[in-house]
Amino acid sequence: MTLCIALAMVVSHHRATTARSTTVARTNRWAKTAIVTGQGQPPDTESATYWAARMPAADTNNTVQSMDPWTFWAAGAGQEVWAVTAMTDMDTTDIPTESIPLVAFSTASFLGIDLPETEAHFDFLSKHVMGSLHPWRYTLLQRCGGCAPRASPLPIVREMWTPTTMGRNPLNSRSATLAAERLRRSVLTLTQEQVPLTTMMARIRDGGKPNVTEWNTRGLAGMAALELAMAQRTESLPEVLDCARRGPSRTDRIAALWAARAMGSTDPMIQQVVSAL
Repeated sequence: MTLCIALAMVVSHHRATTARSTTVARTNRWAKTAIVTGQGQPPDTESATYWAARMPAADTNNTVQSMDPWTFWAAGAGQEVWAVTAMTDMDTTDIPTESIPLVAFSTASFLGIDLPETEAHFDFLSKHVMGSLHPWRYTLLQRCGGCAPRASPLPIVREMWTPTTMGRNPLNSRSATLAAERLRRSVLTLTQEQVPLTTMMARIRDGGKPNVTEWNTRGLAGMAALELAMAQRTESLPEVLDCARRGPSRTDRIAALWAARAMGSTDPMIQQVVSAL
């Protein structure tokens, strides 16, 4: 029995090592091909359109504006980064109407919506996204009224998976930041039930404040302090310092202390910690 177990472990290790080596080799080949495309077309492709979308020129926003949204999106994984980056330095009012489907869908991708595999799926889902995602539906309403899709909640996000087993997470947990941003950006109320942490984070990011119950709840108090610090809401520094002294748990107090320091506080508690480092 011991020998069988040992052999099984050796075989498993060999398979895992081979899989990793294969992945690394494929990645290296892709990288070399990508480098070649900066100097000319690689020998195994004839599609200038593909490479224009896959590796846009320095003026990416012109590529996004001039290319069909599906053609750009279908070039491969990671296209949402190009699309969103191209529009980062532009005011929403300056983004061409033709680019909105691609940019809206790319934003939704960061919010956990599954990537489309067909053009029909892309067209259907992009319309649904534009009808459910701020600020794009509002922008279309301002520009052309009836061209804006019907208002709807954001589509349900894909299930999260554990990185070790690739099995479904038994806690069905999702990123708190992602959930808060979905709540903030959805045109209509989300169909999924929201946990207290999500609603609190969304409220703080919209300019609101934590309530008394949240300041006294384990986990919520520390996150409230960190969210306030991230936004540099220095007017809330007294509440953050109070949490650092009397928070509901040690973790909350440590988080609040860190948040107060990030907000520029020189409270004696912080000085005591710094002097001990």
